[in-house]
Amino acid sequence: MKKLFINAIGGIITFVLTRLAQEFVIYWLYGRYEEYKKSKPPKRVPIKDFLAKAKQLGWNLETINILPLLSAIRQYGLDGGLSMWGKPYKGTGQLEYDPVVSISSEDWKYLCIDAISLYNINNDATIICSADYSKIKYQDIYIESKALSWLKKGRLKTYFKK
Repeated sequence: MKKLFINAIGGIITFVLTRLAQEFVIYWLYGRYEEYKKSKPPKRVPIKDFLAKAKQLGWNLETINILPLLSAIRQYGLDGGLSMWGKPYKGTGQLEYDPVVSISSEDWKYLCIDAISLYNINNDATIICSADYSKIKYQDIYIESKALSWLKKGRLKTYFKK
């Protein structure tokens, strides 16, 4: 009986120590993951967030001045200096499970960002059309996060002025 009691106590101690070790490892890994997430900037941001940041930095996007910005983005996309992503347009309005795909630099010859869709509340309503606006090609548009630093450094000013 005494041996059974000792084995039971040993089992409980082993269980508690194992559980404490698991919790420590989970806590440590989670802390490392959070640290990693903070140190690594996102690869892409919704174009609505990009435009909100541009507005914070003093860009006047409430008027026709948004068109030169969109033209500069298109030119950078065509030159291969800027990556953009979107969800292929299906016309169903149900996008949440569709993957975001990269828009190739060659496609920018025939594409343009629809300025009017940028004034919608949600990013999933932003669209990229064919250059003649006859077809919608992509929606829910994302832009490479390095474009945010271009706004701060004035790199987009090479194409136009604020």
